[in-house]
Amino acid sequence: MLLLYSCDKLNSVFGLVLLAFGVLIMINLRLCNLDFIKWRACFRSMTLAKELVTLLEGKVTMKSRGGVGSIFRVYLPVKNQAVPKTNDMPSPIPRSPVPIIAASEPSSANLPLLLLVEDNPDLVLYLCRLLTSQYRLLTATDGHVGLVKAFEHQPDLVLSDVMIPGMDGLTFCQALKDDARTSHIPVVMLTARTTVTDKIDGLRHGADAWLIKPFDRAELFATLEAQMESQRRLRAYFTSKNGGAPGADLETLVDKENEFLTRIRACVDSHLDEHYKVAQLARDLNVGESQLNRKMNAKGAASPALFIRSHRLLRALTLLTTTDLPIAEIGYRTGFNDPAYFANCFRKEFGKPPSKWRKS
Repeated sequence: MLLLYSCDKLNSVFGLVLLAFGVLIMINLRLCNLDFIKWRACFRSMTLAKELVTLLEGKVTMKSRGGVGSIFRVYLPVKNQAVPKTNDMPSPIPRSPVPIIAASEPSSANLPLLLLVEDNPDLVLYLCRLLTSQYRLLTATDGHVGLVKAFEHQPDLVLSDVMIPGMDGLTFCQALKDDARTSHIPVVMLTARTTVTDKIDGLRHGADAWLIKPFDRAELFATLEAQMESQRRLRAYFTSKNGGAPGADLETLVDKENEFLTRIRACVDSHLDEHYKVAQLARDLNVGESQLNRKMNAKGAASPALFIRSHRLLRALTLLTTTDLPIAEIGYRTGFNDPAYFANCFRKEFGKPPSKWRKS
């Protein structure tokens, strides 16, 4: 390997920078011949080295020939402009405050659950220490394990590296978004890739946010909080009774979740006059009962049992207003075998019993 230093005058500061860069390149060239994990470290280090040179208003180029070697050229401008020396100590860099949860002294059970998918143990340790006061944490070291844990635990948020073994981060993200059990979960991707093309690729795979390494802790918290806020707004939309159109920023999320609710309504309609239980609904949807409960709770919808009952009552209301069928018959046709229980549920849902509703 040959490293050329191209500048007119090389002072000690630039010399140290270039020497460090040269050592970094030599180490990385050896790492690139090793396994995936080491290659990923190489990629990150090369990206950082390039950014450091760019920060000094320079540039770095490389020419490589297979079986021969590589030539790296680092160009740095020489400016005869030194910063005047002073006796004042530099002011410490202010640390960004960590956001505080509004509720005072919340118990850990009330904190949102975050799934961290990252195989670098140092980064996992750092992020866990940083996030533990704001989130309950699950960790996974590869995409396959992360997918299993996401299906099992239904986290409120996923933070994943792009380059992880087993299943890469983008494929992992796409799998989450394509599955009805996890399609609602926001996914924030961690990456050293900085190009617009990389970001577009991430968005196409369903990533909700793109966080570039190295990141500031305030940026991390702001990104995660923005995703949690979107989920709160989504939950509020499904909880509200006005049925208005969602905002432009929620439209895609609402459409995706409405697909899941439409599947539930179709299942209930196909068993409308039967005693259709949550366990049967879960089997028809190919999910577990606990997963179905967490999914419904995450979007702020009623529990599966209440959702089934409300949908039956809506169908009963349609029959009540469009047919002359006896009220007891309407109850039977919509899955209520006890007329008194049907009338009581109808009154709680719509404010008055079916007999008075029909007269009005």
